[in-house]
Amino acid sequence: MLGSFKKKLLSFDHDIRYMAISDLNNSLEKNKLTLEPDSEQQYLNLILERLEDSSSDVRSLSVKILKNFVAHLNHNLVKEALAHLHEKLLKDESENKDIYNMAIFSIISGITQDRSDVLEYIAKTTIPKLIIGTREAESNEDKLVAIDIIRELIVKFGKSLPADQSSIQKLLLEHLRFSAPKRSIECLSQLTFVVSDELFDDTIEKLIDKLINEKEIKWIQVYIKTLTTITNGIGARFGKFLNRLIPLIVKFCQEKKYEEQDDLRENCLQALESFLYKFPKEVSQYLETFLKIFSKLIHYDPNLIIDHSQPESYESETGSESSGFSSDNDEDNEYLDMSEDDKDDSENDDFGDSDYDVVDNDDLSWKVRRASVKCFLALIRTNPRQIVKNFENIFTLLISCFKEHDSNVKSQIFETFSELLEQIKLMNINHSENPEIHDIVKKHIEKMIRLLDVQSIYKNKNKNNKNQNLISCLKITSLLFELFPKLNEPFLDKIIEGILFILEEKNNTNTDIKMEALHCLKIVIAKGQRKLLFNYLEQIFPKVVISIKSQFQRIAVEGLQVFNKLALKIPKQENNSNGNENQNEINIEEENTDNGNDEDEKSWQNYGLKLHSITSEVLGSKNTDPIVKESSIIVLGTIISKFGNILTKDLPKTFELLYERLVNEITRLTTLKSFRIIAISKLDFSMKSIINKLIQQLKTFLRQKKREFKSWSLRTLTAIFKHHSKEITENTFDELFSEMKKLISVKDMHLSHITIRCVYTILEHNRNTIDLVLEKILPKVHIIIQSPLFQGIPAQTTLKFFEYLVNYDPNVLSFEKLKKPLYEIIKNQEDESFLVPQFFNSIAKVLANLISNIPEELGNKEIIELTKEINHKEEKYSLFAIYAIGEIGKLKDLSTHKNLQKLLLSCFENESNLIKAAASSSFGNLSCGNIKFFLPFVIKTIQESTKHQYLTFRSLKEIITNIDPENPQSIKKIENHIDIILELLFKNCENENEGTRKVVSECLGKFSLLDPKKFIPKLKEQLETQSPITKQTIISAVKFIIHKDKTGADPILKEYMEHFLSGLKDENYKVRLAALETFNFTLNNKPTILKKVINKFLPTLYEETKVKRDLVQIVKIGQLENVIDKGLDNRKSAFDTMIILLRNSYELLDLSQFIEVIINGLSDINHEVIVLINDLILKLVQKNQQIIKTNVDKLAVGYKHILLKKVAKSAVIREQQKHDEMVYSSLKVIFHISQLFESEKSKYFNDLIENTIRTDEEMNTKFSQLESSFENNYDGIEWSSNEFNEPSLLPSYY
Repeated sequence: MLGSFKKKLLSFDHDIRYMAISDLNNSLEKNKLTLEPDSEQQYLNLILERLEDSSSDVRSLSVKILKNFVAHLNHNLVKEALAHLHEKLLKDESENKDIYNMAIFSIISGITQDRSDVLEYIAKTTIPKLIIGTREAESNEDKLVAIDIIRELIVKFGKSLPADQSSIQKLLLEHLRFSAPKRSIECLSQLTFVVSDELFDDTIEKLIDKLINEKEIKWIQVYIKTLTTITNGIGARFGKFLNRLIPLIVKFCQEKKYEEQDDLRENCLQALESFLYKFPKEVSQYLETFLKIFSKLIHYDPNLIIDHSQPESYESETGSESSGFSSDNDEDNEYLDMSEDDKDDSENDDFGDSDYDVVDNDDLSWKVRRASVKCFLALIRTNPRQIVKNFENIFTLLISCFKEHDSNVKSQIFETFSELLEQIKLMNINHSENPEIHDIVKKHIEKMIRLLDVQSIYKNKNKNNKNQNLISCLKITSLLFELFPKLNEPFLDKIIEGILFILEEKNNTNTDIKMEALHCLKIVIAKGQRKLLFNYLEQIFPKVVISIKSQFQRIAVEGLQVFNKLALKIPKQENNSNGNENQNEINIEEENTDNGNDEDEKSWQNYGLKLHSITSEVLGSKNTDPIVKESSIIVLGTIISKFGNILTKDLPKTFELLYERLVNEITRLTTLKSFRIIAISKLDFSMKSIINKLIQQLKTFLRQKKREFKSWSLRTLTAIFKHHSKEITENTFDELFSEMKKLISVKDMHLSHITIRCVYTILEHNRNTIDLVLEKILPKVHIIIQSPLFQGIPAQTTLKFFEYLVNYDPNVLSFEKLKKPLYEIIKNQEDESFLVPQFFNSIAKVLANLISNIPEELGNKEIIELTKEINHKEEKYSLFAIYAIGEIGKLKDLSTHKNLQKLLLSCFENESNLIKAAASSSFGNLSCGNIKFFLPFVIKTIQESTKHQYLTFRSLKEIITNIDPENPQSIKKIENHIDIILELLFKNCENENEGTRKVVSECLGKFSLLDPKKFIPKLKEQLETQSPITKQTIISAVKFIIHKDKTGADPILKEYMEHFLSGLKDENYKVRLAALETFNFTLNNKPTILKKVINKFLPTLYEETKVKRDLVQIVKIGQLENVIDKGLDNRKSAFDTMIILLRNSYELLDLSQFIEVIINGLSDINHEVIVLINDLILKLVQKNQQIIKTNVDKLAVGYKHILLKKVAKSAVIREQQKHDEMVYSSLKVIFHISQLFESEKSKYFNDLIENTIRTDEEMNTKFSQLESSFENNYDGIEWSSNEFNEPSLLPSYY
């Protein structure tokens, strides 16, 4: 092998030499070649000789093979190769220096970190030689090569390289004053990743000292660039030097002697931008100073002559001086205050640039202005609270910059202003909560619309960034209209004129601009009032039609979305066919909130016909892309639902067209949803031409494996049978019910509920199907009512189904026939050791529902029979009877049945806890039918019985729960007992039984809703007690006062909420937990109550996320140690509250403090807390990526600690499962962070992935699965073809 290889390398034909090296490289890559110790040296020498080959291809391949070759060489030969190449590199004057340089890089990349002998050689021999060579080298090229190699070694091996880091540091600091310092800066930045804290501190101190003492501008810039580069890379460790560095940077920005140093100012601003991103918390004390600098330099342009005929200052109007803005910048807001006489002139100039006279075309002051704008962008992204605080200043300042003449700066200004509006949108700030923002926008909206004139930008002679600026202007217009639609409506003429100008074919605008214009038009149509938009339809319609017929599918889809918005704006039609609709039915016209009575009905109908014709043409074309077809299907469904009554002649053809799409697998689901929209329309049109065929097709979809097809098929069938049942001519019910019964299963209660609703609808409109329902469906329904999941909407639907059955013709379906299977179910419950209360309660609800709908006499007989069963010998019959009596009592008055209460009360003495619980529930439910009659007995029982207080208070809770606080007549039933009940509840706030206290707490909360003004202050008075138990009970009661719907208690709670949440600062951890849970519940259900007090309690909330060592106890049981963490629930509740804060009160958060709490939480000792934190970080990634990027290094350190945790060998299976769950959720977070582009710049994060995750086989497998899952689900198109998922197109029900 060696002889053949040597012979080929000596060949005169360079192709033979090339193939020889290529074959050897392939063998090395596939591990097919094993080198003998004697032949290693000869192979190496031959390859090194080829580095000087006459053929460049052979030389390049020789460099490449070294990477694979060093893995097969012993360490002595690797050292020899490095020494040889290093000597050649420093002494050889030939043109092959680049080859030697690349060869060294190739060898370095092939050395693994486990070859400690080679690393030691590099550290002790190679690096010192490189340092000496760098100092002694005469040419700049040699110095750069040496520094590049050092940098590569640091990047490759990092802390694994046992080199003298101080020597490298000294060399690099010296070479910062080298004629090309960029390489030294990059190398020094990489070095700071791996050096010790002491050497890092020394490096930064020396750089700052050099910066302080340096007089020459050139080197000041170098030191600032170096510090900025280190900041961008290292992050956390740099923070402690900011107080020393920032004043220096500020000095260079403010002092007059540096005014003309544009490059220096740009570097300073770049440094401040980096500080804002990396250290938002640390720089908060300097924000006022920063704002002054940014607001001054954003207009810095010494080469422009300003037309001072305009008003000089905008300061007095904006109040910028009081908010930290510079007051000596007279031209800052020059346009905003221009006189009315000048406005018309401004509209006609070249985007307002006529006020300026450009003196020097070569000036670099634009870089300073761009850097200032970028600083504002950093401030907006990292300090959302500052946006609200300084909104007017930032807003007006950026508007004043819209007239910027440099296209690069203007582009950056537009991006920053867009980000400002995006943040306002993200914070969901509404007019009622922040009227100031609304008023500020209102004040300047006219000027903004004028300055955002896309026609002026398009006609501008300066073509640099023109397309990007057009897109930005359209995006800003979209955001303004979306956030403040009413403020924009007076300027619809100008806005629509600009959009239509862009959509003109002759203007030859590119695809992205047209996409943005169509998107803007879509927002305008969606948010604008119908009566205003009607005036522009004639202009809009032709342009949208052209877009729909575009050869670019993205433009066609966006055009169809505009059509859909237009269709949704069609005036409401009278319901001519179906009478009153179910209040839960979908209203396709949900977006039409304005009155259209005065509009031209015929004109709208004409546009509806045009919409239908064009969309049908697009759908029917064979050359249409699938994504365009899906969008046209959506539009057709909307059009027919709005105009079906005037499309009578065209409907059969359209239905056939849609049916073709329904059969097609690609467009099937979208068409299915579209047919449902059509079917639920209130208009009087016929589906007779398609309905039988459609039902047959939907029946086949019920066999589909995909649940989504089953669900939407059932919903569509329900709509068809409800609104078009008279048009069905084929009897397919037997087959249809056969398919439906397969879908009724306890494994999927939601699908079961949809199926039962569909069956009920069919039966309601086709009464002759009763036999099929009883035969095929009812037995399956009897199965699901036995499920513990039989509750909520599925239970309501099923009870309504039984209610219909019992009210059916008694001659066909009797009560006895419906009752008998229920008793059979109870009878077949044989295992009495496994009795579930929910099982009996569910069947009891069904029976109670049947009894309440039969004649009174028959119902009383059934109740008497049930009364006899209460003391049955078999527990299952007794349980069923007790629950049934209670459920019947909720539906009808049972006061005529004597001794029922005493009979249920006697069950409290039963040995079975199940009987006691059932009796307690029924004792309360029984009273709901006639509260005035039964309540006194319940109160007397509570007062006299101390043995069964838990049970009796549960009964009272059922009574209070069933009183409607909004109904005075309902409250009147207990008005004579209010004081007694309140006294009983307060008295038992300190009950020794924790379960009783929880029930009392719930009773207090729900009872307070009956008269909030009276009872909530009384709850507050109880907090003055010193008893932690009472505090805990009272604070927990507040949760039950809060409802998502508006109640009379809301304004009272706003006043007293601060008192109730004061428990967060209590010494007792259980009181703090109660306050945390109340805080959590309130934030989740009624955040507006807490808006004014949230910031007062955030520090206390963050404190609860920490592990309290005094609450962690270690209990030894023999040789085993058991950790009891009493503070675990507090920490879990605190982090869960932070998740809700992020969702509901984002604008109130200091994100730098928020992320710091999260990072500290990663060191928690409990798996469940880590999983919660992971969920929190994922939501923060969606909300604000920048704060994650800023702290990616700290997150990497935290996650490395988590992933390196190991479970003890003695751990039980459950502990191993918890650990695996924690690891997987952590890997999920790491993967999502890795998708952020900035994460590539984080050495710590890359190290986490490459050296912690990739090196562990199990973790690497899970991480790879996450990567492949993301790639498979990723859609390169930024919009969804399935527009039914977008709430902007259809009501939220969809």
